Formats: sequence, C-alpha cells, structure tokens
Amino acid sequence: ITALEVFTEGRPTLPSHNLIESKITPQKILQTLKDLNVILSMKFALVENIPDKFLNYEIKDGRIFIYTDDYEFQVSVIDDNSPFFMIDFKFNFGDFEPSRKLLRISNDALRIGGFNELNKILTNYTNTMKLYMIHLKLNGLKNIKHIYHADKFQIVIHYWINSFVFKNSYIEIGLNKDNNIIYRWFKQGQFVETFQDIGFIDDFLNVIYYKHAVSILDQIDDITVNKSVLQINEKTGLFYFKNSTPLMNSFLKKLNTDDFKNINMNLKLLRMDHKYM
Repeated sequence: ITALEVFTEGRPTLPSHNLIESKITPQKILQTLKDLNVILSMKFALVENIPDKFLNYEIKDGRIFIYTDDYEFQVSVIDDNSPFFMIDFKFNFGDFEPSRKLLRISNDALRIGGFNELNKILTNYTNTMKLYMIHLKLNGLKNIKHIYHADKFQIVIHYWINSFVFKNSYIEIGLNKDNNIIYRWFKQGQFVETFQDIGFIDDFLNVIYYKHAVSILDQIDDITVNKSVLQINEKTGLFYFKNSTPLMNSFLKKLNTDDFKNINMNLKLLRMDHKYM
C-alpha cells in the first residue's frame, strides 16, 4: 500500500514520528567525500591481483573511475567495511546503452569473485557487443553470407558465394586465448592468415578479395589469350576476359565451373581453338 501511495501521490501518508530533518552543509558533504576518497584509495590498494586493464583509474567524488580501451565504469563503497559495488558503466564504442541487468550481474561478480570475476563478465559482455555490431554491419553487405553464433562468440563469413570454383572461401571471426577478437582467413578451405585490429569490416573484406584474386592469377601460367586478358571479378570471384571475343565468352562457363587445378589446361585448349579458327 505504501509503495502504491508513493507511486501515485509522490509521497506516503505515514506519520512523521516527530522526525526533524537537518540540513547537511556543503562543508559536511565535501568532508564526507574526502573521507570516502581516502577509504577507497586504501581499500583499492589492498586488493590483490587486480587485472592489468583496471589499473588506469582515478579516485574522486567518492568513486573510483576505471578506464579501459573498450569501456569505463565506476565503483564505490559505503564505508571502510563494505565491499565494492559498481554504480555506472558505459562503452567507449558503438551507439547503444548497456543492458539494465549489467549492474546487478557485475555486482554479483564483484561480491563473489572480486575484480577478476568482474573482468570476466565485462570482457564477455564487451566481446558480445562487438561481435553483434559486426553482425549488423555484415547484414548490409552484398555478395557474402554470414552466420552469427552468439553462443560461441563466432561469426563465419562466406564470400564469393556465387562462384563454384572458389565457393569454399570464408573468414572466421572469433576470440583468441587472450579474449581479443581475431579474423582467420580460409582460402578454398585452407587456412591462410590471422588478422587483428582490421578497422572497417567492409574495407577489410575488399583487401581479402584483392589478395585472393591476385593469388589466383599468380597460379596461372599465361593469362593472355588472343590479346585478351583473363581477369577475376574481386566482388564475385568469377572469371572474365578483358577485351573478349564471342568464343572466349562461351568458354567462360567452363572456366567458372571446372576445378581450378584444370585452369592452365583449359586456357591451353582455348588458345588452340583460337589458333585453328
């Protein structure tokens, strides 16, 4: 009933019991905050095994402000005998609000396992949000298909999906042993390279397309046929001829559907067809 009164009327209709409200002076407030800053400084200095990423901090206004590359948060205490509790959190990336449950979950972690347990919670939460942002950006890109495994902290990007020859080419986005996001490139089913700190995902994909196309053309003995040059569309992974003839255009279907190991033989056959025309 009292809660309903507060919600509807803004105040309860309870008797005051002769309670006399005393005004707290600005001097008292400042002194209390100074005392609390000293308590925080002493308690934080006595904490063992604080994660390295939490060592960039400052103490002011009765709070510890902790800054990391991905986020910042604030913790405080009630007095020198109380445990730490989180009172604010915000990301340094993206344009979204953290979950309303985060403070409760974080404070449970602080109470049970201290700052190391809090680090695990915030690291997992941050990586989840980073991968979700990548997932949203990938939704708007063409010529790829991606699968988002939120439970595994993984995204798999399949590119050149319309190419029969190179269709088994993809990028795995996941976590390494240090819980940093990494990008593992598989070219035609074979692992090639690992990347980190790639910048914009669409620019990174363009780099992969270019590297893959160059590596394909480098494996061909001679890309010139009758003064025309064999090229590969970096967006689709399909072969085409620059300055082609009708015969070359009719031969493209074979090049784009046959096993890549036969590419040099197929181009040799095409040169012979041109020679005897």
